[in-house]
Amino acid sequence: MGARASKVLQDFDLSWDEVLKFRLEKVVEIKVWQVGLFQRTCQLMIVLYVVLTLYLGDKWAYSEAPAGSINAWPSAGDWLEHANLPNLETLRYCASPGYTFIYSSTFAYKNPECEIASPWQISRKGTNKVSFTTAFTETQEVGWPCADAAIHAAETAACSARGGTLSGTSGTQCTCSKLRTVYPVGVDLMSMAFEHSATAQTAASSFATLKASSKVPSGQAGGLRSTILSAANGTQVSFESGAAVRMHVRDWLALAGLDSLDATNLDLEPDATDATKYPRFRTSGILVDITIEYSNVDPATRRPSYWNETIHANVRPEAKKSQWAGDGPLVQWNQYPTGPRGARRYDKVEMYRQGIIFQFRTTGKLFRMDWYFFFNTVISGLVLLSTAKSATAMYACYLAPNAPMIKTRTREQFKLEHRLADIGLKAALAISEFRELDSDGDGQLQPEELTRAYARIPGVTFEQAFAITNLVIATGDTFGDRKDQVGMLQGKKNRIADLSEETKGSVASKKGVVDFKEYMVSSEGGHMVTWDAYLQTVMKEATIDPEIDREACESAFNEERSRVPKK
Repeated sequence: MGARASKVLQDFDLSWDEVLKFRLEKVVEIKVWQVGLFQRTCQLMIVLYVVLTLYLGDKWAYSEAPAGSINAWPSAGDWLEHANLPNLETLRYCASPGYTFIYSSTFAYKNPECEIASPWQISRKGTNKVSFTTAFTETQEVGWPCADAAIHAAETAACSARGGTLSGTSGTQCTCSKLRTVYPVGVDLMSMAFEHSATAQTAASSFATLKASSKVPSGQAGGLRSTILSAANGTQVSFESGAAVRMHVRDWLALAGLDSLDATNLDLEPDATDATKYPRFRTSGILVDITIEYSNVDPATRRPSYWNETIHANVRPEAKKSQWAGDGPLVQWNQYPTGPRGARRYDKVEMYRQGIIFQFRTTGKLFRMDWYFFFNTVISGLVLLSTAKSATAMYACYLAPNAPMIKTRTREQFKLEHRLADIGLKAALAISEFRELDSDGDGQLQPEELTRAYARIPGVTFEQAFAITNLVIATGDTFGDRKDQVGMLQGKKNRIADLSEETKGSVASKKGVVDFKEYMVSSEGGHMVTWDAYLQTVMKEATIDPEIDREACESAFNEERSRVPKK
């Protein structure tokens, strides 16, 4: 199998060394202390950045966002404390005439009046949302056929008694409308409560064993302690696990940054009839965004630990004052329409509700030590060290002392004519060295000539000199006879046929000696095409400069050639 493989490689002019080769980048050492200092400084800064990121950013620990579940609801709370007042006018919003606000021609909150309403009438439970109505406009509209004299007389009298506005009396459909603005009493003292829990996002998560609920009694595994953090003044209110998180509406608002529903909201549009007048929060309503953040970090240090199975929650209420809030319209029919169109009898009440909306969302992170994640994070961070090399290279080539010299020494450009000129100049120098070694002047370095040259080196024995001679001869034959060098200009199958007779002779040059063509390629370490291929390329690419004295050059060439012994 080995012999057959070697035969195949020979057919393709290859060797095991060429097939199983390994490439290694050439390294240039720049011994300029400013450049070295710049690199070490960059590396130190990157290492410090990685370490600080791992520590301060807690990137050493694996983290996942938990799944939170919330059940929130309204309750009466201490609503009766205001509802049972003998005189509602002791409440500021029930006695002040300054609460009138005209939003537009269709939305006017005129002369609000207080009214005792059931807590369940003015509150609503939704998905991750609880709302309380603090103000509503109520339009009662009664319709009847004008042609029925008895009904018309009775309804007209009733309309006058309740202070309504009569319309449509000249047609067939008569109506009586009454608009009023109502402030439900005791909303401030109603309560908003919620229970909640936190788990891993999926059953396959590495945090699947972590579960916490505010229903679990305090002190037991899986309990969930809740801390409310005020967005206004940093006040903290804690609730131990085992009971719902519950507070009065006014206390929630205070922690969210709103002192009172009777304060003026300067973030909204002013009154349509008075640009100096703004609505009260009791009229415009308010959205309170409640963010619940779950975490298993140490509450004291606020840092992750190796594996903490206790989850706690931070609750952050924040008032959003730049918009109106409320549950919107509601229509109640006391009597559905009956009779023909245009002469119907009906009784309906339209309400448009503004109020407080508590809206919940969950966030947070759970942490645990994961060595695989840790090492990946460290490796990813240390990859940044490559940027230190890039930055140092820029500094060395453009800003360091003697930067132009460093740049030209470390950056190699290839251009065909430059490479051809380089080889040509080296050939002019190499021929002198070749002639010095070629003692008999036959144009070929014999083994004994090479051995004689090595004898001039102090300390070298004959066996060492002879070994070197054999290595040079073998290498010269390899470089001089490498068909793939010629193939850089000709096709692989017909490369020999396409060369000149002189080139063919070179390819089939005598083994066991080194001629100048082989010597030239060997001196370049094999990093050039064969000498004949080089000559062909020169003839193809060179541009003849008319200012160069051709006759003088030809005369010098012929003179020197006449001195070369003929074979």
